[in-house]
Amino acid sequence: MTDEEAAERARELHGDGLLRQGAHGVSVEEVQVKGKKKFAVVAMVADPAQVAFPDELSISTPTGQRTVPLVVRKAKPFKLD
Repeated sequence: MTDEEAAERARELHGDGLLRQGAHGVSVEEVQVKGKKKFAVVAMVADPAQVAFPDELSISTPTGQRTVPLVVRKAKPFKLD
């Protein structure tokens, strides 16, 4: 399982929970984590100070447990005009 596949799986498994906890959008993006490029789940929130998310999300793979980085970004909710 590639990093991108693992991040997509983590988004599928944890996305609804992140939305219930205050995120208004959840995506998978390539980001810099500790100086290395990795795929991560990105939770968009209006005010990061108002939510408490973990730094990583866990998923089960055929080879065992794996963690995927979770990045929280400040972003205004999208509204259709």
